[in-house]
Amino acid sequence: MSYTITVEGLTEPSTHTTLAAAVAALRTLLAELPLDPATAEAFDLFLADPDRAADYIRRDGRMSLEFAAAGRAFTAVIASGHQPDQT
Repeated sequence: MSYTITVEGLTEPSTHTTLAAAVAALRTLLAELPLDPATAEAFDLFLADPDRAADYIRRDGRMSLEFAAAGRAFTAVIASGHQPDQT
């Protein structure tokens, strides 16, 4: 399975072969942005364990994080290569 990170208006999508690699890449990206300290710390703590992202992705097929940087709003998304069954 693959995992794609998208942050429209900020970066090109990137695809990773493992969720851990996708989460690590998102953590790196967020660490480079001028986020307010509370938001940066919250994202760092939340993304420290890829299993947290896995819970969202298992349920919804994706995980989204909204944030502001440089006066603009963005949404970072990690999506799996397959969508969950909708029953």
